[in-house]
Amino acid sequence: MKKVVLLLLAALTLCACQPRSVTEGKRAWTKYLKKVLKDPESLKIYSEEYEELNDHTVRWTIDYGAKNSYGGMDRKTIVVETTYATLKINGNLIDTDDL
Repeated sequence: MKKVVLLLLAALTLCACQPRSVTEGKRAWTKYLKKVLKDPESLKIYSEEYEELNDHTVRWTIDYGAKNSYGGMDRKTIVVETTYATLKINGNLIDTDDL
């Protein structure tokens, strides 16, 4: 029983060891998508991949879907670069404080 508990604790600890730039970046692009979508509650993330470019910058490739104004689901893939203070989407910089 002790071995099972130790293995479970080790697995949970390893899963929670993401760099701050990754957790903050995910929080930022999620807020951005929920702000710009017609129906934020319909947001569905199909896949997300990230690449750490340096200590502060993460490049995300996000495949997501959401309802459009006609009620149909649209599916898109976007590339977003995040830092602690900004998002870069299609060459546009967005301050995370504005989200």
